[in-house]
Order: sequence, then C-alpha cells, then structure tokens
Amino acid sequence: MQIWKIVFACLLGVASFSGSVSWAQEFPADWEFVTLRTPHFDVIVNAKQQELGALYGRKLEKAFNRLTPFFTDVPERTTVVIADKTDLTNGYATRIPYPHIFVYPVLPGPQDSLGEAGDWIMELVSHEFTHLLTFEAVSGGAETLQSIFGTILSPNLLLPTWWKEGVAVHVETTVSQGGRLRSAYQDGVVRTFAADGILGTFDIAQINENLPDWPQGMRAYLFGSIFWSQAVAEKSPKVVDQLFQRHGRRVPYFIEAPAHDLLGMGYDSFYQTALADLEVRAKKQITKLKEAPLVEGQAWSLDAQYSQGPQISPDGERLAFIGVASTARRSIRLLRRKTPTSSFVDGVKEETFLNRREETIQPPQKDAPPTGSISRLSWMPDSQRLIFDKVDLVSRYETYSDLWVFDLQKQKAEQLTRRLRAREPFVAPDGKTIVFVGLDGARTWIGRWSFETQTAKEIWRADWQEKISFPVQMPDGSIIFALRNTEGWEGLRRLRPGETSPEVILDDFPDARFPQPSPKGLLFTSSKNGVHNLYLASADFLAAKPLTNTLGAIFSIGTDPRSDDLYLSAMSSHGPEIRYLAAKSSDRLPAELPHVDRIYADRYPKPAHDPEDPNVAITKEPYAPGTYLWPHYWIPFVGLSAVNNSVVIQASTSGFDPLQKHIYTLGAGWDAGVKEASYLGLYQNNIWSTSWSLEADRNVSYLVSNSTPLINETSALAITPDLFKVSRYFGASLNWQYRRTIYGSGSADRTGPSLIAHYLDYGRSGDQISPEEGGYLLGEATNYIPGGNRLNYTQYLLSGAFYWSRWLPTRNALAFKLNSIYTPDSLSATYGASTTNYFYSPDNPLPNYVVRGYRVGHFVGKTLNNVNLEYRFPLQEIHRGSGTDPIYLLRIHGAAFVDAVALDGLAYRPREDVFESVNSNQIFGSSGLELRVETTLGYFIPMNIIVGGAFPFSGTYSDGANLLTALQIGTAF
Repeated sequence: MQIWKIVFACLLGVASFSGSVSWAQEFPADWEFVTLRTPHFDVIVNAKQQELGALYGRKLEKAFNRLTPFFTDVPERTTVVIADKTDLTNGYATRIPYPHIFVYPVLPGPQDSLGEAGDWIMELVSHEFTHLLTFEAVSGGAETLQSIFGTILSPNLLLPTWWKEGVAVHVETTVSQGGRLRSAYQDGVVRTFAADGILGTFDIAQINENLPDWPQGMRAYLFGSIFWSQAVAEKSPKVVDQLFQRHGRRVPYFIEAPAHDLLGMGYDSFYQTALADLEVRAKKQITKLKEAPLVEGQAWSLDAQYSQGPQISPDGERLAFIGVASTARRSIRLLRRKTPTSSFVDGVKEETFLNRREETIQPPQKDAPPTGSISRLSWMPDSQRLIFDKVDLVSRYETYSDLWVFDLQKQKAEQLTRRLRAREPFVAPDGKTIVFVGLDGARTWIGRWSFETQTAKEIWRADWQEKISFPVQMPDGSIIFALRNTEGWEGLRRLRPGETSPEVILDDFPDARFPQPSPKGLLFTSSKNGVHNLYLASADFLAAKPLTNTLGAIFSIGTDPRSDDLYLSAMSSHGPEIRYLAAKSSDRLPAELPHVDRIYADRYPKPAHDPEDPNVAITKEPYAPGTYLWPHYWIPFVGLSAVNNSVVIQASTSGFDPLQKHIYTLGAGWDAGVKEASYLGLYQNNIWSTSWSLEADRNVSYLVSNSTPLINETSALAITPDLFKVSRYFGASLNWQYRRTIYGSGSADRTGPSLIAHYLDYGRSGDQISPEEGGYLLGEATNYIPGGNRLNYTQYLLSGAFYWSRWLPTRNALAFKLNSIYTPDSLSATYGASTTNYFYSPDNPLPNYVVRGYRVGHFVGKTLNNVNLEYRFPLQEIHRGSGTDPIYLLRIHGAAFVDAVALDGLAYRPREDVFESVNSNQIFGSSGLELRVETTLGYFIPMNIIVGGAFPFSGTYSDGANLLTALQIGTAF
C-alpha cells in the first residue's frame, strides 16, 4: 500500500527541480501543424505534410469502417498525431487523458516481421485503433466509476501486454493483405523454436515480459497473436468483443472468469492449447522442408548475443558485422583472419569494437517492438574504410538516419551526412559514390551521395507506401533494389543508367530482397518456397537456383572474395546469427525446394483484392491546443504513508495537448500522521524553443517524528533553453523561486534567482542490473535576495554519480554518488536539507540524501555532504511467474554499500530524544548489504523489492543495526 505515496513523493521531488528536469517537448518549435478533420478522426500533421495527413485520414476511416461493426464500444472521435520526426518505426495508442494515437510514419526496414507489411498505414492504424477499442470497453459498475473518475477508469488498460498486443496483431492481419500472422519472418521464428524443442517453454507469464533474451520485446506480439488466432478459430470472431466487454466491467487483475466462461478453460490452459496446435503445424512444415537436405550454414562462436549483416572487405582480410551485446547495444565488429588462407570460422583476431553509447538510440518505448539503429555495412574499395548508417539524434526532438564512415587507420568514425535520412548504404564499385535508401513519411527513394561534391542526389522515388530496400550498384552502373508494394508483393527492380523507371527482374521470386553482387552473380533472398532462402540469379536475371534450405530465414549476405564462401545472416532459435556456408554446400540442393504455405494460411487467406480507400470529406483547421486541456480524469488514493503508518489521502490529475505544447499536473494530499496537506501544481509551456514552466507545491515531511512536521512551500518560474547544440547531454534552466519553510511555530520566507545545470550521460539496458559506465552531474546556485522580513542568503547544491565496471566481473558495477548542499551564510539547519533512509527510485539524478540505518530526517543541516558507495552484483536470474497472476519475478541482485554524511546542523540522539548541534568535522555513516528482487507488478509496473541490513557506525546517534525493507518503483532508464 506504499506505492502511491512513493510516486507522489517522487513527483514532489521533481517539482522542486522543475527547471532541471523538464517534461519532454515533442516537436521543434518552428514546426507548424494543422488539424485535418474526417468524420471520426482529428489528424494532426505538419502543415508541410498535409498530403500525408490526408492519406492517413482515409486509412483511418477505412479501419474505422472495417473494425467498428464488430465492437460494442467505439470512441466518438479520436485524435491522431502524425509525428514524422524519427527514422525508427513505432507508434502507440492510449485513452489517457483522452483517446489518441501517436504514429511515426517512416516505413519499417526489411529485417523484421514489421517489414513484411502490405498496406503499412492500414495495418498500423488498425493495430493502434484496436487498442483504443480495447480500452473503450467499459460497462457495469466500471462505467459508473468512469463517469466519476474519468478516462483513467478503464479495466482493460490493466490487462496483460500479450492480451492487448496479441489481439491488435490478429486484427491488423484480419483487415489487411499483410499483418504479422501472415509473415514468413514470424513463421521462421516459430519453426526454429519447434525444431529445437523449446516452443513450449514460452509460458503465459513469460510472454508478458520484455526480457533481454530472444525474442525480447516481440514476445507479447508473437505469442499473444497465437493465442487470439486460436480463440477466434475455435469460438468465432465474436469472442473478441465478448472478452472486451467481460473484462471491461471487472475488477482489474482478476481475469480468469471470463476465459472459463467464453473459452471453456482458463487463459493458461487455452494458451497451451494454442501452442500445441502451433507446434503440430510447425512440425508438419519442418517435415516437409526436410524432404530436401537442410543447408543452413555453420554457426560459430562470436562475442555477441545477436549478429547480422556480414560484409567482407574487398581484399578478403576482414569480416565486418553488426553485433548486439547482451546489454542490447549495437556495435560494428571487425574480425581479421588468422592466416591468409583460413576461413573466418577457423580463427580470427578481433581488431575493433566500435561501441559509443549514443549509437544505440532506441525508439520511444510505447507500443510497437523496436527496430535497430545500424542496419547495413558496405566496404570502400581500399578495404580501409567502412560505410554504415546510423539513426542518431540531430536535435532535441528528432532522430534521423545518416551515413557514416569508419576509418581503420584512424580508428575513428566520422559523419558524412546530417539530416539526409539515409539508410542501407552501398558503395559503388568505383568508390566515388554511395547509393542509399532515402526516407520520408510513408515514402522511400533511391539517392546517390558523392564523395567529391559531398552532396546527395535523388535518383528515383517510389509511390506512397512503396518500400525500397538494400540497393546495390552493379558494374554496368545499373542499380538493383527490392521494392515492396501496398498489396504485400515484393520483388527486385533494376534501374538502368539514364532510365527513369525501373524494370522488374526475377518476378517469379516473391519477397525477393537483400540483393548482393558476387563473383558468381547476383545473390538475393526470396520466400519462393514459403521460407526466406538464399538464391543465386542467372546472368540474364530470368532464373535463379537455391543456395540454402533453412527452417528459419536467411537475410543479408557477404561473399568471401578469396574462396567464394558465403557468410549469412540467419534466424536461429536464439535470435539472428551469422553463419558460414562453404562454396560447395549447395550442390546437393534440388532446383526447386519443398514448398510450405504460411503456418496460419487456412485462418488468414490473403484477400483477392483490397477494398478502395473511402472517399471521405476532409476539412482543414488550425491546430487548437486549448480544446484538449480540460481535465479528463482524476485519481484518488487512500493508503499508508511510505515512511510511517499514518493514513494518506491523495488525488491527482494531469493533462496535455497532443503536441505537448502545454502540459500540467495537479495533485493534493492529506497525511493524517503529520496532520498536514500537500499539493502540487506544475505547468510547462513548450510553444517556443525555450520552454518555461510554473510550479507551486507544498511538501510535508518531518524530522524523526511525525509530531514535528517540516513544511516547504514553493512557487517558481523556470526558463529552459534548448542547449542541444552545446551538448546532447547538457541542460540548464534559470529560475525565480519563492519558498516558505514552516517548522514548529516558526516560519521563514525567501525569494530569489537560481541557476540549475546538469550533464547526464549514463544508462541501463539489456541484462544490466545497473548503469555500468558514465554518470551525471547536477548543480544549482540560488541567491535569496534581501527585502522585508525575508531571509537573505546564498545556497549551492551539487548532485552527481559515477558508474564503473571495467575489470569487474560481468554485470558487476560500482556506483559512487555525491549529494551536497552548501550554505556559507549563518542560517538555521531547517533551511538546508535533511536525510532519508532509502532511495525512492534507483539511480535518479535528483538530489536524494540517503543514509541507511538511520531514521527519516535524522540529520538536517544548512550544509550537508552525503556520499553513497555501492558495489552491485548479480545473484540469480529467475524469470518466473505463475499463470496470469499479476507478478513476475525477474532476477535477484545485491549491493554492498557504505553511506556517509557530514553536516553543519543537527543530528538526532534517539536515546535522549533530542537534536544536537554538530559540525562538518563529524562524519556519520553506515554500511550494509541489500538484496534487490526485480519484479513486474500488475503486468507492466517495474518494482524493486529491497530487503537488507544496515549497520550504523555511530552508537550515540543511532538505534543500532536494523532491517532494511523498501520498495522502488521503476527505473531511471
């Protein structure tokens, strides 16, 4: 029952530093937006992209017409934001504070299941609109409560992730000619699981999690869609809305009864039925494919969790590939042969590990599974330089793909383009130019970048939603590339020099992609037999022969110029990996491989044609943010305080317009223990590039005993400029604040300016239990000016951390934290800072003075220096849950810690029950050990459960050794 108090306390902490850590601004201030109104949607789009917005409007109405006849509850209007500000594919939908959808319209790349879409916009908006239909289903007592509390009241918001994402994947497939349940990529993943006998290990608790091992965040989409496919196949399409309705009137987390009533068994049992059916289907396909010899290449040990995109230098000396570590960070890896005649499998020397932290930009973690950053490598003819693409921040708001070069001799990467939105580069045979895929919202084009002029030129532009991928330039100057149309057909095209329209080649090979020139001819992949395999084209491009027969899938290819051996990106049961294929391995394959249909071809037959988009009326209006800002919900809470056993009553709300030009949070609470009220009001204005915010809050804490409340009332104005051009890691704000402190019968006011600056360069991802490198530094200087009866003094604050893991065992880390407040003027201790006894949230850059083993408010000083040193170490990976119970145990890790504080102020003596003056010559500290159990509560709330012991160094100023118990919500990353 302590969770909401912790959340509220964290909000108050953020409030007191509103200038230093701002809410995210979504778009550059100079972008102008318009609203395109259709019968059921408000499409907000960049004024320069109204044609794109109109296209989305028609697709949204088409999705509305296709979906709503099957559902009881439908939103009257839905707001949709088209955010063409990133080259990473993603999107999300929510009803908080109002039903809206946010989409990033760049077309997905060819290397995952999203890349096998047909009408991508239709599939995307159908997927996201299905989420809104899920959340809209509210009835019975829940509907009555929704009329009181607003949009926050939707029981279906709290259903498992696999439940929500699975039904959206099922619907996206049903209403389109594509969809992930028709994906040969997804089928290949399933077959690898079935072939290795691990399909049944993905239990219903695990598939709700985004775990660092394969298939990572794809779990909920893949296995959730398998569940829903089985449910609809056995019970009819009506079961979708029936389950929506049943859960929409139930208490959250008690979810089994509707399954028993409508499916005839619990969710876990029915999911196992779906898996068993899937395994039968997959094994039938495996048996069929094995009618010809399996030729899948040889895997070998590489120091990477996943590997793909192999390319061998023209001199044959080095193999470059894209590696993904267990930390989820992508890097370019270079391997060198041990001998001139050996293969890379026989032995290599690792030369380079290009792995800067900023090369792992991730898409917003909202809904769709993320795609990667670096997607393709290409060697220069001199074999000393390597061209690659990388999605990176180009401003505070935009992440675009650009071309880079890595020089082996300089051991340095340099950016070639900026804001070009170029991916999948290929160096021309003469080394003078690079052909690439250019990106726009829902469009792609082929471009050529010149080393001589340092400029790019558009060569050919595809139509809306037609996806170009992996272009190569042939010796004759022609460009061959893959093109996927809106009906889901993909094949190879050739654009000859001087021509304006490409011709179709190898049209008997569906899903043809990843063309790659080789000494023997053009290599490419195709799903001609229902599986993505590797083929070698004839010289006239009229025929091709298979070079692999795999159960999974083959992607990009590299050729060894010394031996004609191949290196493949292949799908395995533990993810993408590079495999070695000897030159003569394919000789035993037949001309035609055994054919299999899609695993669920009987459930999702491809429509003969796709209905035309509706011709709907679309009107244009100026973007009006004010219409969205009225509060749409409020959250009540009654519980126990996190730091004492008193009753806490709270209420809060928040709001923003879709472009987040205006954002606010309001909250109020009453703590019966201290018999005082708290409140919080925050407003941020993002109309200009320099943001500004207003804050008013009343924060109630206490010193040792809740009979002596310490009250801080604050109001402030903060101005935050955009300093991205200075450094992506740096931020600052100028504040003017007014504070009142109330303690006992006394109070004091002060007002004045403050400057806050911070540098943040740290993170945690993959299987890390802690940040392992980098750190942060935050400083504040405040001058409270004289006047009236106000206090007049200057105060400085410093907060920092440093993380270190070099030379330590894997996933071990040292964390050093410093929090200081310094007041040179003569002042009462209560106007400084006080200590607490645990961290509200892990690795938060906001100041948090923690000395474990002592009481809350045990030390208070106008000057206070607090140091925390932790050695963090992993103990056990658990990865276990129980059916649909709303708790999942991830892992256990520990920390040995030492805390210390020195202060000019007051320290509490518990035996005498008094505060005593101390100076900075005295150091108080503690040491101890914590066990931290990482869990997921309620299907999506990350929670650390902490148990340990703390041993204070001071007997006079402490209660002695004590047990530590705490909860930490979330993570800073």
